Amino acid sequence: MDAELPYVSDSEVKGADAYRAQIGTLLHGQKVESLPHDRIIQNIDQAGKTFRILVLKTTMTIPYSSVFIRLNCKYWSADQEKNLRAKMAAGPAQ
Repeated sequence: MDAELPYVSDSEVKGADAYRAQIGTLLHGQKVESLPHDRIIQNIDQAGKTFRILVLKTTMTIPYSSVFIRLNCKYWSADQEKNLRAKMAAGPAQ
């Protein structure tokens, strides 16, 4: 999510507070990473060089309210990947 969103106030953009509350409820329990919007766009640009990117747009006009979702495979967890990388760093497989 955009790191700028917490700084957008309801006094500037009506509905910003309600949106933050709603998205917080929807994403409860999920790992949420916040980065500056320009860094997120750079990450998407880089990923687009290897993968296809799907962009869904809405008519909502609250600035910095974008939600970017990165899907990972479900057959291999982040912990399994971390363990594999640690084994590889330790040396050749036996």
